Amino acid sequence: MFPDNLYAYMALRLSKALGRSPESWLTMQHNFDLWQARHSTNLSEVQKIYFETTEQTQDRTPLN
Repeated sequence: MFPDNLYAYMALRLSKALGRSPESWLTMQHNFDLWQARHSTNLSEVQKIYFETTEQTQDRTPLN
């Protein structure tokens, strides 16, 4: 049975078998996952959310 965090488990095994640090293997996996998501995710309907900054809030006149 595989552990819950398969990426970390495999990174440790790859590090021992092939060299490089486990962190480098995890980074490569993360970069690959992100690349796949960027090429398969449709973000056309996602809209940016704008937040008020502290300066904008302080410039407001109180409602009282």
